[in-house]
Amino acid sequence: PLAFTVVLNFGLIRLMGGEINTSTMMVASISIGTGVDYTIHFLERMKIQLRAGDDLSRAYVNTVMSSGKAILLNATAVALGFLVLIFSVFLPQMMMGILMAATMFFSSIGALILLPALIILTKPKFLTRLSAEAMAGKAAVIRN
Repeated sequence: PLAFTVVLNFGLIRLMGGEINTSTMMVASISIGTGVDYTIHFLERMKIQLRAGDDLSRAYVNTVMSSGKAILLNATAVALGFLVLIFSVFLPQMMMGILMAATMFFSSIGALILLPALIILTKPKFLTRLSAEAMAGKAAVIRN
């Protein structure tokens, strides 16, 4: 999801007629810093759902219904805060505002759509193991 955000940001820069320079490279590093928060938030909530016994698809739905709302709200609030910079007469500040708002959008979408798709396709062991452990624990409780 972080690479997705950076690539889309650089594409947006080119679409807007800008160039990739030191200033826009700083946005890429900030993108990684903000985007990783959404990814971690999503993964931690998904782990909680898997430990509760959800399978991957149910854990995704429950995660989006809880943490997904928080991620979108946070991304929207931060994006709106940066969009204030579009009223600047200083072009680099204006570009920074647009790019950071786009970063919030791209990174939240990456965390809520791209990351789960990758998880469901690859079924990483660090997540599927949690679901299996939860199921084994429930079976042990039922037997006792």
